[in-house]
Amino acid sequence: SLDVTSEITGVTIASPPVVTFTLATDGGLPIIGMVPYWEDSSRYVRFTITKLVPGEGTLPDNWVAYVRDEEGEPTYDTGSSLVDNEDGSYTFTFNTDVTMVEGVDYDPTLTHRVAGQVGSNSVPLEPQNMWIDFVPNGSDVTLTRDIAVMDSCNECHVDLVFHGRRFEVQYCVQCHNPDLAEGEGNMSFMTHRIHAAGDFDVLDNAISYAEVTYPQDVNNCRKCHNGADAATAEGDNWKNLPNEAACMGCHAELDITGEGDHPDATGFACSACHSADSIEEFPVPPNAT
Repeated sequence: SLDVTSEITGVTIASPPVVTFTLATDGGLPIIGMVPYWEDSSRYVRFTITKLVPGEGTLPDNWVAYVRDEEGEPTYDTGSSLVDNEDGSYTFTFNTDVTMVEGVDYDPTLTHRVAGQVGSNSVPLEPQNMWIDFVPNGSDVTLTRDIAVMDSCNECHVDLVFHGRRFEVQYCVQCHNPDLAEGEGNMSFMTHRIHAAGDFDVLDNAISYAEVTYPQDVNNCRKCHNGADAATAEGDNWKNLPNEAACMGCHAELDITGEGDHPDATGFACSACHSADSIEEFPVPPNAT
């Protein structure tokens, strides 16, 4: 396939969002002529848009999707139009009017993310994932939620790809947020539950990952999360903002309803009882790096 570089260069929101992005060869030559592929299959170019809702108290911030399917689950938008500007740039217009999504208020003061993909099996062009964080009212982005990067995943998996052409964490979380599969599709819960060889009650028809093995202690949170990395400013949330979604992904055996030995903690931040220091020190795996 043709090696490609891509970038979202702008987003404007006046009812349905409008996205401008560029495609070029590694040598910098503009790539034109992509519109017919989108006209043949609208899934060839697709985008998502979310807002980052601040967490209350010690609960974490979360992405909330504007684009949803008939069941209200987060999904992608194939666009109402795609324009080739004939200079390597394209203009994509969403179908979704973010100001009129049932149950999701449009707030131009919050951090938003547009992310998407270009590519298909039938076109010899290297698949692209791209994203941009911005505040619709023009303010600087001050609130971010960058927990992990794909480089950490690929230290073990090597070129990890899902759903055909999705391979960047920043894109994955557009759908994998608390509104997917009754919370089981949330990136933090889902990823931890899979690596802990656990089972799901809702996600993917109650799929089981009991056969999955993990080549080290599953409590080595630093393997994937690093708050000292500029690319993952929130990489230390595992100890600073522990919460039900993230913790219960691994601690499937723990009953937090109050019916067992553990106090009722449903919907509450684990930090009410577990400080960052206690989480960091207990338990410590032999290879805590």
